[in-house]
Amino acid sequence: MSEKYTAYKAMRGYCFNCKSQSFIAVKNCTKVECSLFMYRFGKRPDSQELAKWEEKYSRKIVNNFISKETQKKGLEAIKKMREKK
Repeated sequence: MSEKYTAYKAMRGYCFNCKSQSFIAVKNCTKVECSLFMYRFGKRPDSQELAKWEEKYSRKIVNNFISKETQKKGLEAIKKMREKK
C-alpha cells in the first residue's frame, strides 16, 4: 500500500532536503524569512501559532496556499530520498 503524500508532507521533504537531510537541522531551522518556515514539521500550524509568528517577525506567511512549484520540489525531494534507500 502506497503512502499518500500531501502538500504538507511535500513541504517537509523540501525542508529535509534543504537542511542536508537532517531532521534535527529542520527542527532547529532559524531561516524565518522562508515562506515554509512554519510548515517545516509537515503539518499546518494552528491559527494562534501563525498569528504569534506574524506578530513577532512582522511578516505575513503563506496562509494555506502552497504553489504547485513548491509542491513539486517537495515531492521530488521525497522521491530522491526514497530512491537512496
